[in-house]
Amino acid sequence: MTRNSTPVIELKNVTKEFFLGKNVLHALKNIDFSVHPGEYVILFGPSGCGKSTLLNVIAGLEPPTKGVVRIRGEDLTHLSMSQLARHRREKIGIVFQQFNLLKTMNIVNNVALPELFRGVRRSTRQHRAKELLREVGLGEYYSHRPAELSGGQQQRVAIARALVNNPWILLADEPTGNVDSATAEEIMAIFHDLNRKSKRTILLVTHNPDYLHYGDRVLYMRDGEIIKSIEQQRSEKEIQDVRLTREARKLARESRRSELDAQARALHINPKEFHQEVDLAREILMRKRTKK
Repeated sequence: MTRNSTPVIELKNVTKEFFLGKNVLHALKNIDFSVHPGEYVILFGPSGCGKSTLLNVIAGLEPPTKGVVRIRGEDLTHLSMSQLARHRREKIGIVFQQFNLLKTMNIVNNVALPELFRGVRRSTRQHRAKELLREVGLGEYYSHRPAELSGGQQQRVAIARALVNNPWILLADEPTGNVDSATAEEIMAIFHDLNRKSKRTILLVTHNPDYLHYGDRVLYMRDGEIIKSIEQQRSEKEIQDVRLTREARKLARESRRSELDAQARALHINPKEFHQEVDLAREILMRKRTKK
């Protein structure tokens, strides 16, 4: 990351208002920040605080009510609808919480779709799509359609599609929102590698504090405003240590559950009810310890 370089994303006094009858909803209020080449910025805050709206404004999907949005020096507020569409195809990649894959196409054609709109010939775009699918671990699934894949696999397809036009800026809106925790860690590892190894600039939206350690900087949002910006200097070892600690906790939980399941079966007790009884006993014990 080069902080003394020209920003690739720059917002100045960005405000977004929605009119609900006679009422005005202030979704964004005077947002000012920049993102530099190769930086990994996490936009963090509770649901409804304006994170997704802000990402949509940066992507050119929503116009700001006022203010300036520059992507690689180009002011989006001066672009026509067709120019904004070209901007999204050529300069940024977007990954949404919903995978937005076409059910009737296999995953190679889903990934290649943005290049179809650019007029890239079929053999070239299919080759590029297959390369990207191999990179995200789906090299054995070329002929599969989205419905034949798990949620995590579908999100990998969506990431590959966002990369097909080789953008250097990736925008991700809650990319782990529709997958389980183990798969979420795998998705976050892909973004981490894209940033560290491929030097791509990433702006990722999340409400989950478990993922904050991935970012070079965390922007905290509340009620349409950025209330705090914290820079982080995390080494690869520290990030790996966090991953390993989480994995150890996960394995320990799974091991305890397996042991309890075995005990329940030996006692001819419903495993679910047995887990509930054990959890209740632990809670009572913790309360007694706290009183002491």
